[in-house]
Amino acid sequence: YLRLPVPEVTGLIIDSSVHRHAAIAKHQHPRTRREILDILSDQTDNNYRVYQDFGPNDVIKTIATGIFDCVKRTWSIYADKPNCNEPLVVIPIRTDSH
Repeated sequence: YLRLPVPEVTGLIIDSSVHRHAAIAKHQHPRTRREILDILSDQTDNNYRVYQDFGPNDVIKTIATGIFDCVKRTWSIYADKPNCNEPLVVIPIRTDSH
């Protein structure tokens, strides 16, 4: 939604995205997987968190987080906050040449 020249919907989903991007921008560029997990688990915004599952009144919730590792050729999927949980599943990524 950041670069496409098309009209956007309005409302909570866009507000959430704007707040999450602002929270991510406050972090330094990650250099390790751990730093990526911490960014994807960020809950510092009062209204819309990067990892949104703060309480029962949250209208928008994070249901899964995925990390593509292009070096290891894996896709790790987390069903809970990634910086304090192991992935639910790690899927190998296969290409025609590998």
